Amino acid sequence: MNISSKHRYHDIAIPPELDAVVERALAAAPRPPRRIRFRTVWRVAALVAVGVLVLLNTGATLARAAEAFPALMSFARLITATEYTRSPNRDDLISVRLPALIATGNVGLEERVNAEIKRKMDAAIADAETRARETRAARVATGGDPDEGPGVYIDIDYELEYNANGIVSFVVNKTETLASAYTEQLFYNLELATGRELKLPDLLGPDFRAIADAAIRRQMQIRIQEDDAMYFDGRNGFEGFQGVTADQKFYINKRGNVVAVFAKYEIAPGCMGIQEFEIPTPPVKPPANSDLAFIREIL
Repeated sequence: MNISSKHRYHDIAIPPELDAVVERALAAAPRPPRRIRFRTVWRVAALVAVGVLVLLNTGATLARAAEAFPALMSFARLITATEYTRSPNRDDLISVRLPALIATGNVGLEERVNAEIKRKMDAAIADAETRARETRAARVATGGDPDEGPGVYIDIDYELEYNANGIVSFVVNKTETLASAYTEQLFYNLELATGRELKLPDLLGPDFRAIADAAIRRQMQIRIQEDDAMYFDGRNGFEGFQGVTADQKFYINKRGNVVAVFAKYEIAPGCMGIQEFEIPTPPVKPPANSDLAFIREIL
């Protein structure tokens, strides 16, 4: 557009009736009901809350601060509270990574679980170091070289398996290697609102034994046929799998299914290692009055 064209454009007179036409058009436009506008406000608020939760997942300090806000208390975190590596001598190595449960809204639960993990793992490390010293001393007493022979290697780590619907499931693993490797495991399946540890009946219902046993035996047969797996069957002095109990060790996997766990040598020869069996599990629903259920409803 050249300069003369611009002048002609700006010199165009605005019709005096234009304002009235605009006012009538605005008055005729439909307005959203008040209920819809109110729901939209809550939708925005919920999205803001979810955004805050994303931030919580980026830092332990923010997660701890969330305990001041009741609407965010059901979003727990599992963080690394203690991490170190040390060598008591040139042959032994200890590597530790311990978890801490935070931001659950249940301080008593956090203190109990975190203190228990630290107490049990500290005791396990002390026991392993004692065994290593005794092994070394016995070697020297029989004329052996104290600098020869295997050292002890201790590795402690954890794995978060499930964190949804007001339930947290995680496993703490302690692997000790001296002449051979052996792993001990702590399983935590926690209902955050009550602080209680969940058992198989809580997740599989009153028929938990029949459900779990059938799934485990079916998978054992598949492994025997397809993978040449071996299990104790009573003919070698080991009874093998006798069915689950209410205190069965397990965790909840990412799909929300129970995974029953059997330690090395528990139902199979040591060469088979730890045995895990996934059991189809009814979906876990959040409590009706939980903050998570509230956010889902308004979204």
